[in-house]
Amino acid sequence: SPTLNQENCGTRNYQGNFTADSRLYEHPWLARFGYKRNGDVTYLFQGSLIHELFVVTTVYVTKFTDYGQLKYVRLGEFNSSTDRDCQIVKSREGETCAPPTQDIAVDVIIVHPMYDAYEQVNNIALVQLSKPAKITPPSVLPICINQNVEPEVAFLLVASWCGRRETGLSQIPKQYIMNHISPRRCRELMKGYSLNQDDNMFCMVLDSRYKSPSDSNLEPNLRGSTGAPVVNTQFDDRIFLVGLLSYGPRYP
Repeated sequence: SPTLNQENCGTRNYQGNFTADSRLYEHPWLARFGYKRNGDVTYLFQGSLIHELFVVTTVYVTKFTDYGQLKYVRLGEFNSSTDRDCQIVKSREGETCAPPTQDIAVDVIIVHPMYDAYEQVNNIALVQLSKPAKITPPSVLPICINQNVEPEVAFLLVASWCGRRETGLSQIPKQYIMNHISPRRCRELMKGYSLNQDDNMFCMVLDSRYKSPSDSNLEPNLRGSTGAPVVNTQFDDRIFLVGLLSYGPRYP
């Protein structure tokens, strides 16, 4: 059985603060999913590359059929509106460009055996690729996994292509700092939803720095973020996967 490489993973390519607009190579493990219908492929949602053959995401992503069947995983994507991802580099007064994306067919989808669609518990799935992804740092790299992070006290960050219904999904991944909240507070915010928060789940909200006193429409919206990685930076400056964005009151 495949083993996870916990050495060559989670490399952080930028120091300092996490800007709301992510930068080229900032999340090289981010994957998008291609749904095929009548020859057309639409790429949506996200997952995380954890091994050259496996991407982890939510079950919702694997069962979504509005645009056809899940057929492909795309790796190395940054700006969804361009064929080639490039970014101006001030220090070198030029631009750096990423290799082309890798679009790999899906081989097998493995859903958690205890998944409960009604209560949304164990909402996790592995997507096995039909061939190994080419690990090409800094553009494509697996994320590290840490089972010892305590979300209650950890730094939490979400990265995803997301946005309001009116404006559509962002062209480049957004990244937002999140704050852990108690199960009780979570139930208050999720009134009217079937919520059974088990021991493998945690609840979080956007950090207060994103609040707009005048217009809530100016605040970030995580619609479209299903399957997005919830990550934490460790003392050796690597990035670890600690959870997946499952669902919330305003967005699946």
